[in-house]
Amino acid sequence: MTAEPAATSQRRHLLWLAVIVVAAHAFAFRTFGATFWVDSAIYVGLGDCLFSPEKMGAFYDATGTMMYSHIGPGEPALWAFAQLFPVKAQWPVLALVQHALAAGATIFAFGNLQRILPGIWNLGAAALLSLHPFYQSLHNGLLTESASGSLLLIGTTLLFRLLYSAKPSRRGWAALLTVIFLAAQFRAYLGILLAGATVLVLLWREEAFRWHSWLALFAVSFAASVAFPAYRWACIGRYFNSGGGTNMLVCASWANPRPTPALLEKLTAMGWPGDPSAIFAEDFSYEKARDAGAIWQQQGVPFSEVARRMTAMNRAIVFERPSGFLLAFRCALASSGMPSLAFAGSGEEPSYTHLSLPAVRKHERTYYLWQSWLEKRSYRPDGHAFFVSENASVGLPAARRELWSALEPHLSNKSVHWRDPLRLGKLPLDLWAALGWLGAALCIVRLPVLGLMLGTPIAGNFLVMGAIPISNNRYSYPLVSIWFLACAAAWGLYLGRKNAAVPTPQWLQRWRRRRAKKIVLGAGGTNFDGWYATDRETLDVLKREDFLSHWKPSSRAIFLAEHVWEHITPADAAIAARNAFEFLRPGGRFRLAVPDGLHPDPAYIEYVRPGGTGAGADDHKILYTYRTMTESLEQAGFKVVLLEYWDERGKFHFSEWSKKDGFIERSKRYDPRNQDGSLSYTSLIVDAIKPR
Repeated sequence: MTAEPAATSQRRHLLWLAVIVVAAHAFAFRTFGATFWVDSAIYVGLGDCLFSPEKMGAFYDATGTMMYSHIGPGEPALWAFAQLFPVKAQWPVLALVQHALAAGATIFAFGNLQRILPGIWNLGAAALLSLHPFYQSLHNGLLTESASGSLLLIGTTLLFRLLYSAKPSRRGWAALLTVIFLAAQFRAYLGILLAGATVLVLLWREEAFRWHSWLALFAVSFAASVAFPAYRWACIGRYFNSGGGTNMLVCASWANPRPTPALLEKLTAMGWPGDPSAIFAEDFSYEKARDAGAIWQQQGVPFSEVARRMTAMNRAIVFERPSGFLLAFRCALASSGMPSLAFAGSGEEPSYTHLSLPAVRKHERTYYLWQSWLEKRSYRPDGHAFFVSENASVGLPAARRELWSALEPHLSNKSVHWRDPLRLGKLPLDLWAALGWLGAALCIVRLPVLGLMLGTPIAGNFLVMGAIPISNNRYSYPLVSIWFLACAAAWGLYLGRKNAAVPTPQWLQRWRRRRAKKIVLGAGGTNFDGWYATDRETLDVLKREDFLSHWKPSSRAIFLAEHVWEHITPADAAIAARNAFEFLRPGGRFRLAVPDGLHPDPAYIEYVRPGGTGAGADDHKILYTYRTMTESLEQAGFKVVLLEYWDERGKFHFSEWSKKDGFIERSKRYDPRNQDGSLSYTSLIVDAIKPR
């Protein structure tokens, strides 16, 4: 039987991938029904006024500006599109659009991964992702997580294609810039993270991109950040960028429930209107923070100054004590998918949101189940409390009623077991995040640019959440698909094809060469972990200026040259030895191996002599013995230690040596021609030590 052609195998894989992913999304669309969170009302409110300057002015009154300035137009625009349909069709239209985008992103990502790092694990990772309830539930809701997560996955895959394409296409580059722009409209910082990952690829593929690529990336990133603020300014006459506004103070109050008297005095001095201890009460809310900002605005303080004061107070509260940095780290870890690890520990003292560490862990787990739509069978009472009850406070009343009218007919009462048939939601979120982080780390070890590209959104999300700081499972949602993609890529690198490498850019080669302590001279394509391999093009051993362009004298630990010295004349060898001596540090080692001119086998001598029958022997200039090699190296200043050699009487001498100090393949122990116990092929091997 003949092996199945690679193209046929890839098409079959893509077909199965599409079937599994589409089926999983169709199943989730039916079983989860309409999902929501209290914030959904805000997106409805902004969606209703996107194309009405009068309504937008009302939305961004003193209250809206301070509380909703961070909301992008992406999800509201989706809602505005859904409003073109009858009320009962609005939620299905929204959910179908988000499911289609997510399914397409998954097929696009894992299908492209299969082309470069093929394996059944790609199909398995895509299937697990598509069946995960946390991932699927939010495609059915009016929240930024679904679309932003899909755009992040699409953007990462486009970067993957650009990284591996022999000649990146203009269409792929334009698509990536478009995705960066769109991602920023859903979550501003995700656009920034995608742009950051793009910078990595541009640096790595410097030969494929020119100055106009950098200019285009800068222009699109700038346009993405100012597009909606500029449109909003045209509508209401006020310009302001995305920001936390008065919400920043609430995040700070959660992070430090026990202020010192000195901190209270500092907040008063910073202008807090009223008793600053109210900030640290358990009932301090977004509305109360907003009311403080409203007082400032009534006093004539512009919104930009209100935002600055709130940010300054946030920093003062969070980092009042050294433990504030630990709490920020905990929040960053929790919002990046590891809430259980983030709040590990015991004790009854308030840690976050006035809860002890065990209580925070329990709360995070409950919220994770809530967001996965697994905490209860029916969420109708929650929706009623969020959007209908007189106590509902988020969003405009009309927007809340409008949203509830669209959601209520589609609420699901199906058993939670239907929503999670594989019981994936029973496993902690930390497990999936840890696998994703591990996958990215393994990719960094094997193929740094790929690992860094996958790790950029993970690390960026961590930094953003720690800077706020805020602990919320929702903010890790866009990373879920990246975790699974990173795991599949790592499996492919370690278990799949070995030809997935990307050429190392010149700037990185120069940086690695300057840092390298162990250097292979005349490597000829060989490479060892922990060593930097050079050839004549990168380091000519006869040119002192080549050494000097890379390193300072007396700075390298080890040089290694296996079957190189016989290719240069004795006079040139003397020059090369002096160069190696000068740039080795005192006590440094220069390990050389050359064909042994005293080997007793005539066939060996015929094979390795200058002009001999062996591969490369036509370029050999000299056949060394242990005496001539020792004399040459001692003249350069070295102390010579003989490791393997034949003497004039045909006796073989061997001293133990460690391959950590330089691996020699053509040696007694490691040459495959000697595995039968004979000494068919050995080398003259010496260590030349620079005296201390």
